[in-house]
Amino acid sequence: MDIKFKYAIIFSASDEADVHDAAIYFDKIGYNSHLDSHNGILVAPDKTPVEIVIEFQKYMETKDKTHEILSARLIRFYDEGDLLNAKLDYTINNS
Repeated sequence: MDIKFKYAIIFSASDEADVHDAAIYFDKIGYNSHLDSHNGILVAPDKTPVEIVIEFQKYMETKDKTHEILSARLIRFYDEGDLLNAKLDYTINNS
């Protein structure tokens, strides 16, 4: 299956630096997901499950003792159990 997409990952983190909220935007449509640690499941535009794996690169502790993710890298993007791309060399910066 060929999915053409533009995406951004938007997230915040708990005090364990786990991802709490994420959205991948296919064109201008956002698909919300709940992620724990480095792995998450979301639903693609055609309603099939998609798995993403991210790696945290930088984070800092905020005033309220939570951790803000400064950058992360998308490692894998799965669709229907098949590997679409083994390694996507994109850095997602939280600005």
